[in-house]
Amino acid sequence: MAALFQIAMRSLRRHLRRYLFVLVVLALGFAFISVMSALAAGMARSAENAALRHYAGHLFVIGRDKQAGSIMVVDHPRQVTDAIARSGLPVQRLLTRTHAFDRSSLFFHGASVRLKDLFGVDFADEAFLFSGFDYIEGGFDPGWDRETVVISEPVARRLRARVGDQIVLRVQTRGGQLDTRTLVVRAITADSSIFGFARAYMHRETLTNLMELAPAQWSVAGIFLPSVHDAPSWARRLEAELAGELPTAGPIETKDALTSAIRERWQGVRYFSVSLPVYVSEVTDLLAAMELASWLLLVMIMLVVLAATVVTYRVVLHDRAREIGTMLAVGFPRPWVVAALAAEAAILVGIAVTAGLLIAAGISQAASLLSFDWIPGFEIFLEEGRLRAWYRPATVLRNAAVVLGVVGTVLCVMVVSTVHRTIPALIKGETT
Repeated sequence: MAALFQIAMRSLRRHLRRYLFVLVVLALGFAFISVMSALAAGMARSAENAALRHYAGHLFVIGRDKQAGSIMVVDHPRQVTDAIARSGLPVQRLLTRTHAFDRSSLFFHGASVRLKDLFGVDFADEAFLFSGFDYIEGGFDPGWDRETVVISEPVARRLRARVGDQIVLRVQTRGGQLDTRTLVVRAITADSSIFGFARAYMHRETLTNLMELAPAQWSVAGIFLPSVHDAPSWARRLEAELAGELPTAGPIETKDALTSAIRERWQGVRYFSVSLPVYVSEVTDLLAAMELASWLLLVMIMLVVLAATVVTYRVVLHDRAREIGTMLAVGFPRPWVVAALAAEAAILVGIAVTAGLLIAAGISQAASLLSFDWIPGFEIFLEEGRLRAWYRPATVLRNAAVVLGVVGTVLCVMVVSTVHRTIPALIKGETT
């Protein structure tokens, strides 16, 4: 085997000029396949990270008080946390937030913005999330005081507010009244995506008091799990555990089911167990469509690469027909000649795959230097305003195995077909 490999390497070096075009075609094709796969994976991961930073968890327990306008409030926090503990969830982190959502507005110098999302958070507990934000002004400080507000760039632009400005927050309380508080802008996040276009963060205790909730109450418990893929099944298990002690909305599997459950009528507070995929179903559908489109594009690229490789390799075999015929004429067994040529092809494809990975890394690095935040709403797929490729080892190995398997098999079939022609035909240069 070692001798065969050495002979194949010598032959490959000797005929490198003939193989050069095949090598270039395969390397560029694999580079493009790798870049497309890595960018798609990177965009999906960026979207997941953006959703995690926004919602703070993979799985959520939410309380809604229908009599107070469906305000989000957990009246029995101890029973909720006990149910989470009994459910056996593999909890990595548990965060609690107070949400005002669209029941709040910001005012500054005659301008106003009705918020879509107003979150009351514990900045120290959520330092691992806030340190991942991209800030265009200011920066994260876990010691922010209770008058702090962090706003997104679209909110700051509409208010014409800067870091250090004092702005007025108006919030609807649980009893239906309006209350106000003057806050200081401590940071502005660079997020104009579907998550951040009308979003603000403040201290949970401050927002809890403004909404006239009890100090121990909050709106939602966000649970971080080892993987988002297991969140729907854990949501069903947690819902069953909650239903034993508290009124629940039943299993929530889709965004439509959640919307329908919220529209129902009930007395008091009802509890919802919702997974992150339910919240971001639109983004998930978009990513699924993008993945399907990328697979179709990859198949087309693979077919083009395969066609170019077959045509070029046919020319190479034709040029080497006399050499192959001479080897058979002097006594080399056909299986040995097939094995030698197949080894050349395998080495050629292996070199092309390695070169393609290096080219892909260069293309990805160049793409990361470009800014795509000028595309409206595209920020959800970016990290710090840049497109980040993610080369997952499993995906790289899968792509390499596909190229090696498909191209290698086709080339080996061409080798076998050529070697099994008659010796006189090969010496005459006939391969077809």
